[in-house]
Amino acid sequence: MEISELVKIVDELNETIHSHDEESCNTFSFMSNGYIESISFNDHILWDSENDGRIFIEKENDYEPLINFVKRQYNNYVDELMLYYFIN
Repeated sequence: MEISELVKIVDELNETIHSHDEESCNTFSFMSNGYIESISFNDHILWDSENDGRIFIEKENDYEPLINFVKRQYNNYVDELMLYYFIN
């Protein structure tokens, strides 16, 4: 996947977050070390090119769209965090 496509996905995700809360400091980010690319939310890696966990769609002979995978991983992460919700 081209770096420009990954940056576009991250931009779209950040626009969604900031459209709900303009002052949010929570962000998605793209990083690359020249060998492995990754998309993270804050410091939590949601996807990386070395361990691509996307579902392969047989009839399309391709993987599911990356943005759908990242959104699902984000939702799973948020659900996981809710397990540690403090109740006073």
